[in-house]
Amino acid sequence: MLLKLGAVIEESRADAEKEAAERAAREEKRQKLLQLIEKEGFTAEDLLGSAVTINKKRRKKLAAPAKYEFVENGETKT
Repeated sequence: MLLKLGAVIEESRADAEKEAAERAAREEKRQKLLQLIEKEGFTAEDLLGSAVTINKKRRKKLAAPAKYEFVENGETKT
């Protein structure tokens, strides 16, 4: 039982270390690219365009009528 648990823990550690190394490599590449972009005189807006947004028109949801009504102190409430 302890051997299985130890193996699982070791595997989990190995996976975590591998993911951390991949994240570090990706971040290093990202930093190099950002430096290259700045060195060449570009900005993020130049590369991506002035405004990269997608606006979807949403329908307004109509309020559903009240299912129940009750009278409290002479007032009708829903």
